[in-house]
Amino acid sequence: MPPKTLSKIFIIPLLIVVLYTVIVDFLYGETGKKIPAPSKERAYEEMVRKVRSFTVAGKILRYLGSEGKYLVTTDISKPKNDLKPFISSKKEPIEAIKVSKMNLISMYKKDHYLILNGADNEIYFYSPDNRLISRHSIPYDLIRPARDRGGEAPEWEISDLRVKFKRNFMQRGYDKFTGFVSVPKAWMSSSKDLYFVSSRIKGFPILILACNQVNPSQCSIHRSCMVEGGHFKDAIFTGIATVPSAKLILMGRKDTHSIDVFRYQSCMHIIKTDTLILPKQLKEISNIGVDSDRNLWVSTLMPDDYLNSSLFSWEEKFWMPLLK
Repeated sequence: MPPKTLSKIFIIPLLIVVLYTVIVDFLYGETGKKIPAPSKERAYEEMVRKVRSFTVAGKILRYLGSEGKYLVTTDISKPKNDLKPFISSKKEPIEAIKVSKMNLISMYKKDHYLILNGADNEIYFYSPDNRLISRHSIPYDLIRPARDRGGEAPEWEISDLRVKFKRNFMQRGYDKFTGFVSVPKAWMSSSKDLYFVSSRIKGFPILILACNQVNPSQCSIHRSCMVEGGHFKDAIFTGIATVPSAKLILMGRKDTHSIDVFRYQSCMHIIKTDTLILPKQLKEISNIGVDSDRNLWVSTLMPDDYLNSSLFSWEEKFWMPLLK
């Protein structure tokens, strides 16, 4: 066979592979705006290994490690001390909470917390003052579709959704739920406390958890929200946050080392609008948050190579303008 014929035989398949890669990357690849590297003052070294989750209230930062045995409180208003990085921190044991794979904390009321075990589908109510612990499993067979202008979905649609959700729930591994945050009161009214939950259950990226106001750990999966505009097939979501005044939902993504940004109109209408790419020196994102001053927070399961930190924050001016 002539050399020219041989070269065509090898070149044509190669061109097909290259073209296919380009098309797939164009359709499904993540592009977005890059968040700058965090400043030294806003990179925090932690007292526990592998920070799973955190909550920020005013100038008080609280977080849990992967072992789920300690709740650490840090006063971030005090200047950082590189020689004594934990001088503003205190660590209290919460041995009664036996969580291992996923433990996600959310402030309930002042000095009271809800801790979601997304591995075993359980939720805890914890009060440090009296060491009160209550724990309940989370029913997932009462889920409903998002309400539209006509009201609740018909019974057949509710039944179909529950069958699909149960099937996908059982197929998912231990890390079913990977973040939760309060639903802003202005977004949705209810007789219960509502929380957005980031989920790795196929076809259900954003769920709503409804909890009893009298017994906060009595919760159930309430609704599945409609999410559009992104490639979620292989998404590994990890953490969820809201910006109430801007009607934005943010979700961390471990697979693309980024944060997906969504515009919220209703549970029926959530559309992806942007992507924020995290700095490369951050390792293995575990959770995200936005505090009342609109500072963006990110925790990681590994400390970075520069400052030995696993919790980082950015002022509003460093990330919100990227969304315009």
